[in-house]
Amino acid sequence: MGFEPTRPRGTTGLEPVALDRSATPAPLVLFACAINLVYHNPFLQKRYLNATLVFMIMHKEFSIIMYFYIIKKGKGLYSATLVNKALSTNWGVQTVSSISLFSYAIIVGIMLGLYYALMGLGLNIVFGVVRMINVAHGDLIMLGSYLAYYLLVYFGVKDEISLIISFPLFFLLGIAIYFAFVPKLQSTNDPEMNSFVLFFGLSLAIEAISFIVFGSFYHALPSSALWGGSFSLFGFGTPHTYIALAIISSIILFITYIYLNKTRLGKSVRALIQNRDQAVSFGINPTLTALVAFAFGFGVAGIAGTIGPYVFGSIYPSMGDFITVIAFTIVVIGALGNPLSTIIGGLVFGIFYQFLEVYLPGLSLAITFFILLAIIVVRPGGILGGAQREV
Repeated sequence: MGFEPTRPRGTTGLEPVALDRSATPAPLVLFACAINLVYHNPFLQKRYLNATLVFMIMHKEFSIIMYFYIIKKGKGLYSATLVNKALSTNWGVQTVSSISLFSYAIIVGIMLGLYYALMGLGLNIVFGVVRMINVAHGDLIMLGSYLAYYLLVYFGVKDEISLIISFPLFFLLGIAIYFAFVPKLQSTNDPEMNSFVLFFGLSLAIEAISFIVFGSFYHALPSSALWGGSFSLFGFGTPHTYIALAIISSIILFITYIYLNKTRLGKSVRALIQNRDQAVSFGINPTLTALVAFAFGFGVAGIAGTIGPYVFGSIYPSMGDFITVIAFTIVVIGALGNPLSTIIGGLVFGIFYQFLEVYLPGLSLAITFFILLAIIVVRPGGILGGAQREV
């Protein structure tokens, strides 16, 4: 859908026009302006030059160049006074100020940051209780996304129900994987390195099976499956799904906080994370505690997967690799081995990444991972990380 200013009946065509900023690409506006200025077509001038001036308001980097170009080629139709007026006032057109853009980046960054925290939470819990990095974490989220997709397509189940279904399924999957691999890994000389290799192989197996079962096609979930429509945030159209993601993520994060801080089993998990030997000496059952926490981390990953397509845009079998990298980045920013610090890591990542998406979209991921490397060098334990635990 392109934008073309229309001239209401009874007007001259020189009045300011309301533009859909997301419609026609800016180069087309400049191209149209150049054509009408070169050929001096009054009709084209009337229809497009005001649009170009509005574009100049929103993109000040072109202002000086186009300013002199219009004065030189305008043939008296558009004077310097007219151009100055367009650049110094809104002329009735709602433009985007730097403050609005800044505020938009913060709010959206917080909403998405809460989801990013949820996405990394399961990875951090698993590492905290068994000291193993689940490289297949992103593949679990991918499976959760496929679960939500097929529940919607074949059974008409919306995401509010899918995330409730996903938790017990992935919780049981976590129990199965724990008994299949974790005890044997813990009995080896180097469980952390061996677990890295094992979960890497598990990730490849899940991805290969997913290609066979689901195919290589890209799928997506309609926003109506969660919360359709959009709202205006500082002049920007923002989907309602962002609010839903923030609410769901906040609820799961709050439940996790209650689990780790207010329940006996959760306090045992924290004790096990801080010092396994002392926890065992106080009578804590390490196997049961680690099993429940391990499975809980898998269940949270399943929930994150059911609502993940609204952030990542599409579902495909190899999406887990990228998600694992993002989740690990979030965990390291907070503190590896401290589950609740993932909230800080998610918010920092969400806000910072959103700022880069707004101001430097082409370099957003590169700069984000560079900052990750800087954090690892300057503060290896993360923002909330304290002294490193003894192995």
